[in-house]
Parts: sequence; C-alpha cells; structure tokens
Amino acid sequence: GVASGLLSRRLLQNAVREVIHTQDIAGTAQAFLATIKDLFRSGSDLVKLQENIEPRVQQLGRLALAYQNQLRRVKRLDAAELYWQSAADCERQTYIFYGYFAPSRDELALIEAIAGENSVLLLPTRDFYPQNHQALIWLQSQGWELRSTPGSDTASLGVQLQQCWQQTAPLPAGVKLNLFPSLEAEIRGVLTQVKVLQTQGVAAQDIVLVTREEQLYGEILRDIAWEYDVSVQVSYEIPVEQTRLGAWLKLLLEVIRDSFPFEATAKLLSHPLVKQMPPEIWTKARASHPQGLTAWQDLGIDLSLLDFQQRHSREFWVNRLLDILSAWEILENAKTWAREVVAYYRLQSGLKELAQSKEQQLSKRVFSQEISEILSLMTIPAQPGRGGVELHCLTSISGTNYAHVFLLGCAEGILPTAIADDPLLDFQSRKQLLKQGFPLTTAVDLAAKETFDFYSLLGVPTHSITFSYPELRERNPCLPSPYLSRLGLKPAATGQLPLASVEQVRQLYLRQPSLLDSSLIGDRHREKHARKRETLLIPEITHALQVESNRERAIAPDQYDGVISIGIAPQQIVFSAS
Repeated sequence: GVASGLLSRRLLQNAVREVIHTQDIAGTAQAFLATIKDLFRSGSDLVKLQENIEPRVQQLGRLALAYQNQLRRVKRLDAAELYWQSAADCERQTYIFYGYFAPSRDELALIEAIAGENSVLLLPTRDFYPQNHQALIWLQSQGWELRSTPGSDTASLGVQLQQCWQQTAPLPAGVKLNLFPSLEAEIRGVLTQVKVLQTQGVAAQDIVLVTREEQLYGEILRDIAWEYDVSVQVSYEIPVEQTRLGAWLKLLLEVIRDSFPFEATAKLLSHPLVKQMPPEIWTKARASHPQGLTAWQDLGIDLSLLDFQQRHSREFWVNRLLDILSAWEILENAKTWAREVVAYYRLQSGLKELAQSKEQQLSKRVFSQEISEILSLMTIPAQPGRGGVELHCLTSISGTNYAHVFLLGCAEGILPTAIADDPLLDFQSRKQLLKQGFPLTTAVDLAAKETFDFYSLLGVPTHSITFSYPELRERNPCLPSPYLSRLGLKPAATGQLPLASVEQVRQLYLRQPSLLDSSLIGDRHREKHARKRETLLIPEITHALQVESNRERAIAPDQYDGVISIGIAPQQIVFSAS
C-alpha cells in the first residue's frame, strides 16, 4: 500500500537516525522530504547517486535509499513512487489519455505500461514547451505513432487568445484587465461582476475563479462571498491545526503540559467546541484565578480526565485523548460546521494510526510534540461540500471549458510564481546531475512549465476572460505579470460597480444622507422607503455614527462620555487612596 503522511514522516526520521548524525531528527527529515520525493518522481538511480563524488549528493542518495528500505520493511510505497511501481506490474488495455498535457517521466512510464493497442494520448507540442518534444521522441521510440489532430475552431475565444499569445493574431474581444487598489478591493470587484452575471441568468457552473495562490485569496474570498450572498466553493486543503478543533487541541495540550494554568484552562473550557464554563462559574473563576487541578475542581468543574502522570505508553495517551473527545462531546458540538466534522474524523483516523506504533513510554512533552505534528501534517478540504462558483488553480482546469473566467492575482511574483532554489540540491547541482544522467527538474523546466500552464488556461474561456491584480499587497506595490504584456493587455476602467451587499448600501446611505431625504421621495414610495430604512437599521447606525463623531468635536461631554447627570454626595462616600 501507499504510506500515509504520518507513517512516511516517521520512517524518514528513522532513516535520518541511520544515515545522518544530528540532534534535530524531525527538522532534518522535514528538510530532506521534498528533495527525496523529487528523486522518486524522476526515477533516478539511487544506488548510482550515492556514488557521486560530491559529499552532499552522496548523503542525499544514502538517505533516500535508507528511507526506501524502511518503507519496504512494512510493505509500503511513498506516494511519489506510485507511478513507477504501478508501471512495473500492470495489464494493458485500450485507453484515451486526456489531461496529461505536460506529462512527467513517471506519468509517461505509466501510460506506456498500461496502454494497449489503439490507445490515444493527446499531447500538445508547442515550440515554447520543448519537454513535450522530448516526450514525443521517447514515445515514438516505444512504438507510438504520431497523428495530427484536426484544427481547432479558430472562432472560439480560447483559440484566439492562444494565437494572440503566439503573436499570430490580435487580442480578441471579450478580454479585459482590471486594476484594483488592494487585494480585498480586487476580490470585491470580481465578486460583484460574478453577481451581475448571475442576475443576468448565467449559471454558477459556467463561471470559474482562478488564481495561482488559492490560500492567499481563499479565506478572504469566502468571507466577502458570504457578505455578497454569492455561493463560492474552494477546493484547496488546509492543515487540521487551522481549524477550530486544531486550536482547541493545542489548548488542551498546553493545559495538560503546564498543569492547568488559569488563562489556558479558561480558554479551553470556554471554547465553542466545549462550552464547559457556565456564567456563574466563570464569575467565580475571574475572582479567584484558579491554578492547578485542585483549584479548578473546587469550582465544580471535573477535569479528572486531563490528570496524567508524567510518562505513559503511546497507546495509553492516544486512548485517553479519544476518551476526552468523546466525554466532552466534541463531535456533537462540532456539527454546526461541516469542516470541523471532517477534521474530527480525520484526526480520529490519525490517532488510531499513531496508536499502532508500539514503543516505549512517552513523556507529556514528547506526546504533545507528536500531536502537534499530526495537526500540521493532516489536511482537510478548506470548504467541504459542492455547488456554487468554484475557485481553482491554473492546472486543475486545464483542458476544460467555462463560459466566463476570472483570473485573480495577475501580478509579478504571483503569476508566474517566483522560482526558488532547493536548499539541499540547488539548480546548479541539478544541472550537473542532469548531465550525468539523473533526470531532475531544473530552473528552465520550472519556468517553461509555468508558461505552459498559463498558455493552457488561455484555451479555457468561451465567452469572456477577466484578468485582475491589486496595486498593493501588504503595503508593497505590485507590478503586472509579464504574461499580460505579451498579450498586449492594458488596464480598463471598471466603472461604477453596483452595490452587491446590504453593508455597502448602508455605507452609501451614511456617506450621502441626502438619499434618505423624504422630501425627495413621492408619497407613493414614502412608506416603502421608510420600511427599507428600518430594515437596513439606518436610524440606529446613524445614531451610533453621530455619537462617535461627537467624541472628536469640541462640544460638552454627554451621557456617552460618562456624564450621566446623577448627583452624588462626596462627603458621604469613602474613596480609595488612588
């Protein structure tokens, strides 16, 4: 089977202990993991790699082999080895391979291994992506026959855009670039245009949002979509530690480790997933600031499940933690949020896997570190569910078609993303190893792949595509992506966008009170307008705004400044010395 992320990390740490003399086992394993997976995907000869004259490359080869041996002892594969292993033992059938527009070596090996007679692979062979030419030559050497496909519909927007990219046609209609002052303004502007399309009858499945940085845009996008009443679906994953359950577990570990300190224990008991702090007990706790298990028990809160000795077996620790989750009804309290329910079941499976490792006694500190590692390794969908306008990365919609495409974050450094050196195997070392027969990814390969992904995206829209980027990102100015220059795109004025939410309507009425002047409204609409004012809470908001504005003016203090007009007799009251 394929090793889980938890098992892979533990086996790699065992390999680090064998090969590298270091005190930081976990940190060293984390540093080597991505590079080792790169080696596995490339199909490099690890035995030959450890014979390299460069000591750093030798060490990398020895560690990769040791990790692979650790996997084989428990009959597991790393996920990065899956295609190569599948290609070694499989049955051939007739397939149509679609979506492998820039296949890697392991994907090509698997395709060649399982493809029977009359199988078809769609492979673009544009001049600006030479890797596909190399793949074509290799496939032909394996007996594949090259057949040209019929020409695409040149009238379609996607084809015209790709021709524009190749500098063989002008920029077609239906393409525009919007510039916004900030990232939030960009999201608001795009969602407003999405809402306008939906009010015109365009279905959600005909609209797609695309960005190179899903996590940068995802959370803000979901919040503003809720305000605008636009259904949006994001598909990227987040660590369990970023959920409410993850935050509560970190508090739990802190309380157990530090023997029930006041602040951490109060936060733990007041968390929405627990609700174990009634108001009357919270009042007593604020007055006495209990420290330690006995002090909290005296307040009437049973925390005996959290009382541990310093050392226990891993199985005991895991079972006790599962007992705590069950006794405090974490799953029942989490049912309000779909993401928390998914996180609960994902955590439960991870803990059961952790309990299978029979090892010596663990201290509180070591067990806390293991749980923290689980929370950072395990991932869940950021937004479980289906439906609505979807947010995707560039590669996930390659080869599809959408009527309306919105590409966010078209700024330099985001699109294309900045290419960074691997600290363990830099691009110069990779270039040298490539000459020695190790097919590793180089800087040129990464840059070409980024360009090809953008080119593939240009073929997706059928009616319109809107590019956008913010002028500022965290107070740093943003430059337009070089891809926009190649298309010859210039910023277009967005014009006066309609108000997309109740909050924006309130802001407008507060900035322009004259719009609420009843003398400007006919008798027939006056009653309806009055109801709208009450629905929007305009009188209450106007009053609150006036109170805050008065604080900044040189007028006499009123009841909102503490002048309550209740007289006192100072001679009859004993004040403190201060």
